[in-house]
Amino acid sequence: MSSNDLSPEYFELLAKFLRQESGIILKPEKSYSLRSKLQPLAQEWGYEGLNDLVTHIYRERQNPEVVDAILNALTIKETSFFRDTRPFDVLRRRILPDLAAHRGNRELKLWSAACSTGQEAVTLAILLQQVLPGERANRSLVVGTDVSEQALARARKAVYSKLEVERGLS
Repeated sequence: MSSNDLSPEYFELLAKFLRQESGIILKPEKSYSLRSKLQPLAQEWGYEGLNDLVTHIYRERQNPEVVDAILNALTIKETSFFRDTRPFDVLRRRILPDLAAHRGNRELKLWSAACSTGQEAVTLAILLQQVLPGERANRSLVVGTDVSEQALARARKAVYSKLEVERGLS
């Protein structure tokens, strides 16, 4: 076994860690992708291989910096404004108007789970502005959550590159 390999025992330890820390369920068939995602972290932290890295992770699982580094390395972070246009079209045309009618004049609260760096949460806010009349949209709330603290820090800033803005917005 090379130092880049992850033994079945260490894979199970990593899978248990991820399930406990984030709810991510890691299946054995995904072990191939772990090597490419975790090897740079193992090198950065000075470990000879992935088994050594997993030992460190498990020993330091109470350290929020270690937890966030692992979650950041393993999460996809695929996001863009109006990503997957069909669901957002359905939200705009049917779900938000129906929800707004049902809630009367009360604020709407929307949750963007796994929001990554925030583009989908911003998209929800844009939809609220498009669908709800005036002040009601401003009284509504979009909450974004993610397991990666690094992604959330970027989402809180809501500063996007020209390329990111052009990917999904006119």
